[in-house]
Amino acid sequence: MTHFKNSNYSEYITIRRMKMTKTKIISFCVIIFIMLFLVNRNELTVLAQGKKVVNEKEMETALDSFFEKEMKKNNIPGAAVVVVKDGKEFIKKSYGFADVDTKLDFDKDITTFRIASITKVFTSTALMKLVEEGKVRLDSDIRSYLPELKIKNPYDKPITVENLLTHTSGIDSSSLKELSYKKQDMPCGYLLNEMNQKHLTVISEPGSHIEYCSYGVVLQGCIIEAVSGMSCKDYIAKNLLEPIKMKDTIMSMEDEKLSTGYNCINNKLKRSTLEGCFKLYPEGGLISSLTDMGHFIQTYLNDGNYGGQQILDKGTVENILRTHAEYDEILPGMCYGFSEYQEQGVRLVGHGGYAPDGFLSQLDLYPDENIGTFIVVNQGSNNNITEEFRTFFVSYLNMKSSKQKINEAKGETDSYQVAGTYRLSDYSKTTLCKGDAFGGVGEVNIKKLKSGKILISGRDEFTGKACKFIAKKQEPLKYKIKDSDKYVVFHTQGSKVINMAMSDSSWHGYYEKLSWYETSGVQMPAFLAGLLMYSFCILVFVLRVSKCFVFKCLGKERKITEKWNKIRYILITLISFMYAGFYIYSMFRWGTRLRYSIPLDVKLNLMMPIIGTVGVIIFGICVIYEWVKRKGRIKIRLFDLTFLMISIIFIFLFNYWNLLGFRY
Repeated sequence: MTHFKNSNYSEYITIRRMKMTKTKIISFCVIIFIMLFLVNRNELTVLAQGKKVVNEKEMETALDSFFEKEMKKNNIPGAAVVVVKDGKEFIKKSYGFADVDTKLDFDKDITTFRIASITKVFTSTALMKLVEEGKVRLDSDIRSYLPELKIKNPYDKPITVENLLTHTSGIDSSSLKELSYKKQDMPCGYLLNEMNQKHLTVISEPGSHIEYCSYGVVLQGCIIEAVSGMSCKDYIAKNLLEPIKMKDTIMSMEDEKLSTGYNCINNKLKRSTLEGCFKLYPEGGLISSLTDMGHFIQTYLNDGNYGGQQILDKGTVENILRTHAEYDEILPGMCYGFSEYQEQGVRLVGHGGYAPDGFLSQLDLYPDENIGTFIVVNQGSNNNITEEFRTFFVSYLNMKSSKQKINEAKGETDSYQVAGTYRLSDYSKTTLCKGDAFGGVGEVNIKKLKSGKILISGRDEFTGKACKFIAKKQEPLKYKIKDSDKYVVFHTQGSKVINMAMSDSSWHGYYEKLSWYETSGVQMPAFLAGLLMYSFCILVFVLRVSKCFVFKCLGKERKITEKWNKIRYILITLISFMYAGFYIYSMFRWGTRLRYSIPLDVKLNLMMPIIGTVGVIIFGICVIYEWVKRKGRIKIRLFDLTFLMISIIFIFLFNYWNLLGFRY
């Protein structure tokens, strides 16, 4: 081929290479097409670098293994899960029993269950539909829609619609009287009437903090009713449930396909039921099915579209899933109705639900991955399986972290006093439900260690399991928990630390720093000492009565000759019976009954601290008189003084926990 000129030869080679390249490309495309054709059409393909590529069968095997392990470990009778990818149902599975006694399977296509607080997401979505239609403004004072609302707001700043959606309204709420034993009609206007009976009080400036508030969601329902002219449940059914074809989802306490709920006590299952109706239903009244929850997830992952019908505009969906309130930029915050979470650095949004009769559920959306999951179990009283599932799912798919990182600080210690005892803010401040936090529930202790480290210890609020973490300072007032992607951030007022928040709960609320006298480390010993003293006095009373009875049967008389001793003895016995009796009775007889009403026996029980306190005041006058006049032996006077001091502490405890009076 030496007769070819260099230019022609070069051109020939170029053309030949181009033809060969075209042939290779065509061959490669044919091979790829054949491979794609042979792959299961439901295969989940994660294209981003470093992410796991997994098909349906592989994920099912992994899910089976996870649920088998967790259900056995936590004594869970039944569970179900649905995974949605790219707007389509990918996997739907169920495990175990809906009813243990009858061996009724937890059927993925039939069984229904309570989704409890996940109902809040439906209420918020319905309200955002009205916002989309221009009928509600996010920055409007809620009174502009609810002029008849009775609420005590000591702050100049009004509560806006956005505050309700992000749990930043500052309204105190409780679980009192949210249920009814009797079924009731709930026409338009019913919810506002219910809320006006709650004596609503704003306890923190609107917009200043995230504090999970169920009443705020009920007020969203009130606005829906005021603007639409329909009852909240009817509006949700017509504008969400029906278009999304959620045929099994109802706002009710009963359903013929409803799984039995269970609680686990001492590792033994106990059937649990709820009766009547949910009076404040926008905060937790929905019953749903696995298929229906998959439809709801699909609607959000498809930018508000389901089955070709646009339920919400794409812009509205994006706005709902955006972060709108946060404690700090490195901590999860609140979207509109959805909570924000961080798992292994991956951002997701969702909401959890727990019903008193044992149902535990979690809805999660991974917007960046276009994946959504829903999990439910019919026994969630002793476990955090929903959180365990999230950890498993993110790890299994090897999702890419999008979390902002901060560098480790060079300085060793904070000039601020971060050490102390903190309590999660998610408890009622104005009602007797404040007592739910008694005994250290929700408390976290922080100790300063060397080299800029702190030790965080406490108990899981839900399961009661002890937890300990070491965190290293990254920036002033910001710490990273060792061997995790979780952070702890402190806020100050002046030079004083007033509260802190952690990655695991910053979407739910913050931890307020307690004064020394508010901590369980101080209150519990005082409470136990008093209870022991009152029990001793009651025992002495019983023994003396028995002794007097025996003497009387034997024909002998034994009297307390001095009138002064009779008075002090009667007062001591009265106070002991009132204070000890109150705690014992309330411990065993209050419970979930207060979710329905405040029964007569509870009201009578609440009179005991009042009667006891009156007795303490009289006894205090007697003790002063006793010491001034030096009546009785010194050991009697010292006992009476000790009894008085402990009783005064009890008055403080009763008042602090809103148990001195009728605060409901």
